[in-house]
Amino acid sequence: MNPYVSICICTFRRPEKLKNLLFYLINQIDEQIYPVEIIIVDNDNNKSAKPIVDKIKTTSHIKIDYYCELIQNISLARNKAASVAKGELIIFVDDDEYPSNKWLSNLLLFYNNNICDGVFGPVKPAFEVPPPSWIIKSKIFDRQEHPSGFIAQVGDMRTGNVLLKRNLLLEDRNAFDPKYGLVGGEDTDFFKRMTERGHKFLWCQEATVFETIPKERLTIDYQIKRALGRGKFWSMMTPFASFSNLRSLAAIIFYFCMSPFIMMRGLSSFNRYLIKASDHLGKLLGYLRINRIEQYK
Repeated sequence: MNPYVSICICTFRRPEKLKNLLFYLINQIDEQIYPVEIIIVDNDNNKSAKPIVDKIKTTSHIKIDYYCELIQNISLARNKAASVAKGELIIFVDDDEYPSNKWLSNLLLFYNNNICDGVFGPVKPAFEVPPPSWIIKSKIFDRQEHPSGFIAQVGDMRTGNVLLKRNLLLEDRNAFDPKYGLVGGEDTDFFKRMTERGHKFLWCQEATVFETIPKERLTIDYQIKRALGRGKFWSMMTPFASFSNLRSLAAIIFYFCMSPFIMMRGLSSFNRYLIKASDHLGKLLGYLRINRIEQYK
């Protein structure tokens, strides 16, 4: 008998995007092949997702359970989802994503045909409005992809499109560390621990989801703020006296000195390197407790 599967979705004040995701999921679940449940954890204490979920439950043949994590913290929401899920396999997908055709069957078939502890798939951008040309040229929304069977590295790992053995989420008291719950990077921390313990994760190129990119993310201000937030996460992960921080300091100096020449290559190149510099700067500011940016809102 095929394993029971829990699809876990943590959501925060995006009910229409959640509705869209649930529509796509329900239309491709075949319980005659895999028994499936959908777990919704609403991280909004106003329970903004509940009306949508309740409405869909009345017409869906798929088991859908709704929970609310009152404390705004993505790590706590993910941990709650893992604690209530009954599946032997847990799939995490984000509330602003939607799957490609046969995403679920491709993901599960790949897992069954390979020996591993988890499977990652591609996350591709789906822009709500046509993006500025510098966004396309700089490729800042293009994530690295790999052929199926590739052993995923920490840089490839995120909870936006992943299948996991449930027992991985039970190895620690908190699978996702709450201290990263407002900064972001809680998934990177989790997968770093898992790989250090010898767990193996593979890539399935045929299991694609699309991330909806709203208009407000298509500005350089937003991208710099997000980069500074990523830097803060790495300052929490990396000792102050480390080669990584020396490299960050050298990178900032290099980008500053080269900025006039980079600007001559065009706006897309300049903005791409400005975002990279902000990643490094955010890390160094994090040690000085200057960078207070919270990404998860």
